[in-house]
Amino acid sequence: MPLPLHVATQRRPTPGFTLPEFIICLVIAAILAAIALPKLQQTLHRQRAISAQNALVAHLHLTRATALWRRQPTLICPTVDGNRCSHRGDWGTSWLVFLDPDGDGRANAPYDIIRVTLGARQPKLRVFGSAGRSHVRYLADGRSAGSNQTIRFCDPSGALQAAIIINNSGRVRSTSGRGAQRCPP
Repeated sequence: MPLPLHVATQRRPTPGFTLPEFIICLVIAAILAAIALPKLQQTLHRQRAISAQNALVAHLHLTRATALWRRQPTLICPTVDGNRCSHRGDWGTSWLVFLDPDGDGRANAPYDIIRVTLGARQPKLRVFGSAGRSHVRYLADGRSAGSNQTIRFCDPSGALQAAIIINNSGRVRSTSGRGAQRCPP
């Protein structure tokens, strides 16, 4: 039995979106992306700070362990060239760990250098130590000479993302700033 004419000529709807529906979906997606982008940037800054903080804490532990194991004063400092300490207080570039038995703040021989980490900088992250403290020295008994030192990790907006505190006994403590505190200029 043949189909009636009105059923045979009727078009079936094709699956998919119409152009206006597609444009509305794109507008909604763009609005949601614009809302989420600042939070994503904050998360990225926090994760970069935590990554740099963990790397520096590992180097501080290495420095202290070397001082205890070798029974010699050992120093960690920021460096620019991998051979000498930088006295700018910028811990965000590279680090130098070396034995310093004479206390002059320099590696006397190439075999005194324990570790050089070049290019550890995280983009858009400021890392700086306490004023007037350009290095951390561990004595042969594992104590840190001098006063307590704080190394701060700040994002481009100046919010404190993380910090490392080294006390006189040589212990390293990590804290998370969560962006609530402001970094000094």
